Amino acid sequence: MKNVINLIKLDYITVKNKSVPIIVIMIILGFAAGCTLFPLAPIIITMFAGLCIQPIFAVAEQCGYNKLYGVLPVKRIQIVEARFTLAGIFLLVTAAVTTGLGMIAEKIIMNNENFIQENDAYELLTMMNDAELTIPVMGALFFAFGCFFIAAEGTLIFIFGTSKEIPAAIGFGLVFFSSVIAMVKIFDLSADKIAKKLAPVLSDHKALLILALYAIGIALLVLGVLVSHMVTRKREL
Repeated sequence: MKNVINLIKLDYITVKNKSVPIIVIMIILGFAAGCTLFPLAPIIITMFAGLCIQPIFAVAEQCGYNKLYGVLPVKRIQIVEARFTLAGIFLLVTAAVTTGLGMIAEKIIMNNENFIQENDAYELLTMMNDAELTIPVMGALFFAFGCFFIAAEGTLIFIFGTSKEIPAAIGFGLVFFSSVIAMVKIFDLSADKIAKKLAPVLSDHKALLILALYAIGIALLVLGVLVSHMVTRKREL
């Protein structure tokens, strides 16, 4: 555990001047957009917060961190755990901050007569609230999406390295989105139908659903750790 904590600190030092300022700027811009355009704007950033660990892989390869790890009492599984744990921390903090800002933005924008007169955005927000898809629920949902994205990207980088990350990500993205489109067509899914079916469940079990979404997100990160370790465990540090 001590090794994992030390690796998390090292990884954070590696990205704090690269990724953290970007996340902060995105949150500020998202809040501004949430107060003027749509209150979900800041929450969407949560999906991409975990991707801030990507520079760690690039720096590790460029600076030969693997050789350093090889002479230290560090196991590969600990490196994997540290990377995904740091991503999870970024995601949780960002989700908490953006959910709070989203709730503030919603209160501000609902008092804006110009927004109310913009029928499309106002009607969408009203429909979401009627379906109990509130800001906290959407924050938890985007957290789960973010965990999925970083679990996929982190695993792909551990397997293929940063040099082959882009083609691997494109291939994964094509397969994933093709599968989603196929499922939507096969089961005739639509946002309106899903919202109507979820409304009764959300009204009675909203807190439980929020906890479940966060748990699913964490489970996806754990799955990323297991798959990454299973595929790369025989490689030398």
